[in-house]
Amino acid sequence: MVRVPRPREKTPSCPRHPGSHVVRHGRRLRDRRQRYLCRSGAGARHTFTPSLAEERVGTCLTCLRGWEGGLPLARWARFLLAQVVSCVQLIGGGSSLGRAAERIRVEHRQLGQRRDRMAGRPDRLRGSVSDDGRLAANWLERYGALVVAELMPKGWPKATIIVDAKSFKRRARYGKDHPSKAGFPTPSGELVFAVLAAAVRGPGGKLRVLHIRATPDDHKGSWVDFFRSLPGKPECILSDPDPQIGYAIAAVWPNEPPLHPLSVWHYYDKLREKFTQARRYPETDPLCRDAQAAFATPQHFRVWRERAMHEGPEGVRTWLRKKGNEVEARLQDPRRPLAIGALETFLTQRVGWALEAGHGKIRNLRRLDIRLGLIALDQNRALSGETLRRILQEGLANQRDRPIPRRSLDGSTYEPGWLFLPQANRAGAAYAAINH
Repeated sequence: MVRVPRPREKTPSCPRHPGSHVVRHGRRLRDRRQRYLCRSGAGARHTFTPSLAEERVGTCLTCLRGWEGGLPLARWARFLLAQVVSCVQLIGGGSSLGRAAERIRVEHRQLGQRRDRMAGRPDRLRGSVSDDGRLAANWLERYGALVVAELMPKGWPKATIIVDAKSFKRRARYGKDHPSKAGFPTPSGELVFAVLAAAVRGPGGKLRVLHIRATPDDHKGSWVDFFRSLPGKPECILSDPDPQIGYAIAAVWPNEPPLHPLSVWHYYDKLREKFTQARRYPETDPLCRDAQAAFATPQHFRVWRERAMHEGPEGVRTWLRKKGNEVEARLQDPRRPLAIGALETFLTQRVGWALEAGHGKIRNLRRLDIRLGLIALDQNRALSGETLRRILQEGLANQRDRPIPRRSLDGSTYEPGWLFLPQANRAGAAYAAINH
């Protein structure tokens, strides 16, 4: 083994006696700090040690000693607390685990280069940076769960909440034994998981996400687990016309269920889809342009419906024959049915954009719950640097032995066995051991 000699550092000048003769005088602190001997005039001698580059940067990389400018992540850790904060904010903004891990490695390299320049050492960090996402995945379970547990609501508010779901599917093909479509792609694909979310309208009408989690599907059982995962009961639950949500509400609160009006916006969105399939658009078709204004009052809808039954395309007339009376009844309801378009936009543009690229490879839904919680907190504008530093510093002080499972944060007692479908028995026992 060939030993590489340590690069010789330039001898500094004494801060108390500029221009004096300075020589090396041993090393200290595990050979990390060079001690110098100053030989000034009249035979006076004293030793001094220049400040470390970490002290100039503001943090130490190898111990728990902290300076005013920063705090290390953990004992003997290479990364800093500021890099964990950056990782949590990146994941909350929708970044993938690989991209977040690559970014914090770049920040770590930049800090090392800055430290070497301050110490007068040559740049030793060169080459490409790895984008392996295991680093960010470990941090997600170790530190992301602390943030989600601290900042997400602990129960249902006594107010009107809006709920919605988004399904994620993987491309699938017909089997080889299919008589006529062997190897061809299926029309809809294989369902991988669904994301259920609940939100309220905050100050100024801004969307504030209350609860979000990944489930195997968007059927009644998943909605029952979703509503039971938080204590309390909202006064009103606004949703789309999915009957599974109504079945779940009746199962969770059988005696005094919350009010359950439907969102009229979904009716209009479905009607607009029928116009688009017929290649009739608001820019060129007057009937399609007046469709949105027809959902304002029952009188406007009744007049527009009569007009559409004579002038509209076949798809629109068929839909009005099936759903027209239902829409008119909802418009006559004294509880004005609000829209949930903002939550659907959040699930489609924020959550869908973050998970669409890699949903075919996602297997750990517990980790996915933490990631979804961080995306929701970013939507709520809660992932500020000062807030994250406070939460993570308290977490470091407590020195937790294991990461907090996202599904134990809700206080629920059910055990979702579908999380461990590949190894149901062994993994189910491990999950029960962690939560007990």
